[in-house]
Amino acid sequence: MIINNIRHLRYPLLIALMAASVSTFAQNPTKPAKTEVNSRPSVFLSPNPFRDVLFLTSEVIKPRHKIEIYSLIGELLFSKQVESVVRLPKFPRGIYLARVTDEKGQQVISQKIVKL
Repeated sequence: MIINNIRHLRYPLLIALMAASVSTFAQNPTKPAKTEVNSRPSVFLSPNPFRDVLFLTSEVIKPRHKIEIYSLIGELLFSKQVESVVRLPKFPRGIYLARVTDEKGQQVISQKIVKL
């Protein structure tokens, strides 16, 4: 799939990249996708979507871990040392990106969350 005239589109680079990935898959449909073995422990943010309270569940979260909530444009809206319960009653409804990092600043999880 090739898009010849993308000048009139709002996001031409994104459209072109999407088209390139589709054509790459079409050329190699029998080649299995690469899968990475994730050695990092499981961390869960729930419920998703949530109303005012977000629960963080994991067997490896330590007090020095940090949770950050970002807007979809990348603006940091909330940052706090990790607790198992994160209260966000004043956040407006919307879609956010939640990120949990360890004590070294390495990302443990990054997940899209929805506030109802």
